[in-house]
Amino acid sequence: MPDLVRAETILGLLASGASPQESGLFPDDGVPILRPHPPPARAGTAAATRAVLDAAVRGEPVEILYVGLRRGGSARWRTVWPRALEFTGMFWRIHAQDLEDVQAHHPIKTFVLARVLDARPATDWREPAGFVPRALVRDRRRLRVHLSDALTADQATAVRNQLDIQDGVMTWPDHALHTFRREFTALAVPADVVWPVITRLEED
Repeated sequence: MPDLVRAETILGLLASGASPQESGLFPDDGVPILRPHPPPARAGTAAATRAVLDAAVRGEPVEILYVGLRRGGSARWRTVWPRALEFTGMFWRIHAQDLEDVQAHHPIKTFVLARVLDARPATDWREPAGFVPRALVRDRRRLRVHLSDALTADQATAVRNQLDIQDGVMTWPDHALHTFRREFTALAVPADVVWPVITRLEED
């Protein structure tokens, strides 16, 4: 391991999937580096995956046959305009402008790629008068954190270190805030959403 490179820098490179040439660590050096094994990065069909990726790369709208997790939900066609692709470490998501939500002025919403059952180019969509393209907000939001009183002093110190909480404040990217709240806070799940989707796990 290179002595002149900060350990934090090396770990950051490893987390990002850097090659051994970049990190200075090779497969035979010490213990293995384990990374999440994500499910396949795909929509319902290979053609749908291609249609979504092409739309994102070309900056064009796309029609997706999408199913959310609301109770009793079925897939329906929606016209969206991809604005960013995100790999969460476990699956791919699309941050896209909802071209059908006229009342909310076509906001950016998040769509899980695996829930896209089919997709096709939005060849019939025409930009309406007054349409405003939206860019994904990439700013990091400052959040004042109130830790659980049930944590011991050592546990609280560890959590502050884990989440990089400085003087009671942490920063987090806007696009990942919902996922963070679901994992670390008591975020209430709407009554009409099926959650959790897995109720039991057993060794097979």
